[in-house]
Amino acid sequence: MSKVSWEAVLEKLKELELKPESFLKMAERMAKKGKRAETSKEVLRSSWIYDCAWHVYHRVGTKDQKNKITKTKVIRNYVESQQYQDNYKTFFLKGWDELPSIKKSKFSGPQSKKRALVETHTSNIVKLLLKPEGKDLMAWLVVSGGSFIEAPGSKIDYLKNLKKAMSNPKKRWDELSNIYGSEFGPMNDDELEKFKKEYPYEWVKGQWKKVD
Repeated sequence: MSKVSWEAVLEKLKELELKPESFLKMAERMAKKGKRAETSKEVLRSSWIYDCAWHVYHRVGTKDQKNKITKTKVIRNYVESQQYQDNYKTFFLKGWDELPSIKKSKFSGPQSKKRALVETHTSNIVKLLLKPEGKDLMAWLVVSGGSFIEAPGSKIDYLKNLKKAMSNPKKRWDELSNIYGSEFGPMNDDELEKFKKEYPYEWVKGQWKKVD
């Protein structure tokens, strides 16, 4: 039996000021998601983590690439760049300043709003990259030298294939191996053991570090 009652759920919905019809549509989408193909909008949103990981690894927005700064600062630099705003609009189909928390808040001027936007987006990306999938992607980029596994297709098809390939880099995907040949995988036992030794990177006090 669930530990959360329906009364608690309803109370939370009221607290978040969600309209019943909006929640009903969301619940219906969740129920049907496993029975249908992802929409283009869903593919874009679920692929945002790949875009963030790649740009953070390559320190996009940080002018001095050799300067030793925390990953949080690297992320903040990226958020403050025009590249981030453009990418956010591409993946979420709305401006970076259209966050619900920002819309509900009042600011003394454009600068205070900009600061709030930067800090909120920075915090969101930090949380995203601290999730198991985010940590795995960052570790992969460290091991690979900054590249994901190549995937065929363009736009939405590319993102679908990238997600599929990166969900298990050690597995040979038939549709990819037909294009890239045997170099795509799978790893043999020796390669897998070597990979495991190089792979365990974790976020430790604001830095990606290799752990024993």
